[in-house]
Amino acid sequence: MLRHVITTLTVAATTAVATLALVVPAGAEPTGAGPAGADTAGTSTAAGSDPRARAPYRITPFRPTADDDRRLVRAWRTWASRDDHERYTTVLRTACFCGPDPIKDVVTVVRGRRVTSVTHAGRSRELARHGYEMDAVYQLLREFYATADEVVVRYRNGVPRRIAVDRIAGAVDDEVYHAVAVRLRP
Repeated sequence: MLRHVITTLTVAATTAVATLALVVPAGAEPTGAGPAGADTAGTSTAAGSDPRARAPYRITPFRPTADDDRRLVRAWRTWASRDDHERYTTVLRTACFCGPDPIKDVVTVVRGRRVTSVTHAGRSRELARHGYEMDAVYQLLREFYATADEVVVRYRNGVPRRIAVDRIAGAVDDEVYHAVAVRLRP
């Protein structure tokens, strides 16, 4: 029995390593390595054009295109039509097999069309990276819809509350899960 368990664990570990090798493109920085020691696992450049940038910064507006998923466009329109989202905070929680110490909860504070703060949940130290304002979340979803084999999103009031991404169908441990919370501020 123990031999079977050890063999199974060895096969599972070998498969996971092989899967990670498939997910990282040639010449790309390995998952888990990022600027200033910050982990960028499960993130992409859609969260900002310069991942080393720090808050404050101006928000790059999301602009729907004809190629976007219709549910994404409908959710964005719902969010954009609201008149109460000039001041808000997002918390993007990531769950994945992304390495030893991925950034799990990124808190982004928005005032007007500027991101004023990007931190870990429960900490005050600013992260040396772009955050996940709603426009960046929609851009991230656009990238997922364009590149992943399967994307499942549960929207509520235009906010993508739950995001499940399977980058390669049939691959082991390449799935990434995000939960988005938005707190509107008066």
